[in-house]
Amino acid sequence: MSFQSRSNYFPIPVILLSTYFICIYFSLLIKYHGEFEGFLKGESRNYAIGFLIGSLGSCVQLSIQFAKEINTLCQSPEKVVLPSYYEFIGYIFKLIWGGITAVVFVLALRQGLLASVENVSGFDIKTTVVVSFVVGLKAFSILKRISGILDK
Repeated sequence: MSFQSRSNYFPIPVILLSTYFICIYFSLLIKYHGEFEGFLKGESRNYAIGFLIGSLGSCVQLSIQFAKEINTLCQSPEKVVLPSYYEFIGYIFKLIWGGITAVVFVLALRQGLLASVENVSGFDIKTTVVVSFVVGLKAFSILKRISGILDK
């Protein structure tokens, strides 16, 4: 019995599509409907939205990588290593990593640790969303650079 199969691709688009829905739906609920006010108060609402939007950016990046892998599978199947049963767990961890990275960058920008922002008081939800999405898109290259620094 082989642990690698084309049928193991099935959970990946399900995870990606559900992540798109969850991130967009819950960030809109938090921002415009005031949901989760019991435990999301003040700035924690912005960080929760930042986490969701960072995961959304990471999901966009994973969707592009998945589409490239499926394209390679269709064009030249001998070049593709088929996924194992647990391939989808890596996708889940990468989505979470995109959200965590976005929150860390937003915190660093708000605290003035990065020199790109001079006026921290003007750092509103729109800026948080844009920064979180871009950081989520680049979360994997950030991870590679951090691991390169730690390896030295």
